[in-house]
Amino acid sequence: MAPSYDQSAKIHAFRWQAVASRALESPFYADLASCLADDIEAGGALAGMVEGFSQDPKEALLPLRVLGALHRAVLDDLDPLLAAHWPSGGGPGDAAAACPRGLAVLGEHPDLLADYLDRAVQTNEVQRAAVLAPALLAATALTGRPLALYEIGASAGLNLAWDAYRYDWGWRRWGRDGAPVALAAEWTGRQPALPDGVEIIARAGCDPHPIDLADRAARQRLLSYVWPDQAARIARLRQAIDAALASPAPSLTAARAIDWLPRQLAARPKGVTAIVYHSYVWPYIAAAEQEALTRLIAAQGAMADAVSPLGWLRMELAPDGAACDLRLTLWPGGEERMLGRCHAHGNWLIWSGDQP
Repeated sequence: MAPSYDQSAKIHAFRWQAVASRALESPFYADLASCLADDIEAGGALAGMVEGFSQDPKEALLPLRVLGALHRAVLDDLDPLLAAHWPSGGGPGDAAAACPRGLAVLGEHPDLLADYLDRAVQTNEVQRAAVLAPALLAATALTGRPLALYEIGASAGLNLAWDAYRYDWGWRRWGRDGAPVALAAEWTGRQPALPDGVEIIARAGCDPHPIDLADRAARQRLLSYVWPDQAARIARLRQAIDAALASPAPSLTAARAIDWLPRQLAARPKGVTAIVYHSYVWPYIAAAEQEALTRLIAAQGAMADAVSPLGWLRMELAPDGAACDLRLTLWPGGEERMLGRCHAHGNWLIWSGDQP
């Protein structure tokens, strides 16, 4: 029998989201999540709207589903009064006023809320490329080979195009001048000898529900999960979407990683460094699949050699939950390098990796 989650678990999830949002520099969502928690606790409108939600409200990110539906209403111009209080709608970010109006909008558009409650939260945080890029360049320097890229949990594939962006890490700039997407991250720690260029001969990704950027509704859903008082994130995502629509689309497959990756690694080209990578995806993969993926990658790594190395790059939540660890394992040898620690959205990086 599936577990039952009472309203107290939902209240806790919204209060937890309030704390997390404040820690990740979104005071508007922090205040709004607190207001929504108060509404559920008081038996208000939202309590009835989410009463039938049967998943673990924290693990399934119930608060972000509700907040995403509200943001979508603003992006789709469903209610000028809500937009007037919403940062990305031109308003001042007044959560106290946005909360009651938002609940009214959800009541007036039950199909919108139902759609968001029924589907998992999905993002494609482009800023994470500012952390992934130096790690992938370090792998190039360590192996001296072109790359073949395999991203799991690729979403819309925007971080598969990381080499088309330009970067500023303070001590070093990288990428083509005039590239349509410019990313900067605060860098501290060691400064590795990163190559000036990279050759990528193959790139592909998988996701249980890959996002087709040619579909306007899919683009709106992706934008709706960006926190509305973080204008720079919204602007970056729009720029990356526009760049992706103007370029050949990467190969994205609708599949679980464990079903997709064995075929990709078995057919990987010779003479290149194959890199499996993911960023803030591991918590969304069931424990049994995590274990199967770990065994698969290690088994493929055992067959790698100096001519055709294999790498596994992970930007995933650290055990303390306060930031992400950036780890790279390379075969042959299977040595794991702790490259650094970084902000969950890629805003900063503390590099501790070995010099290539």
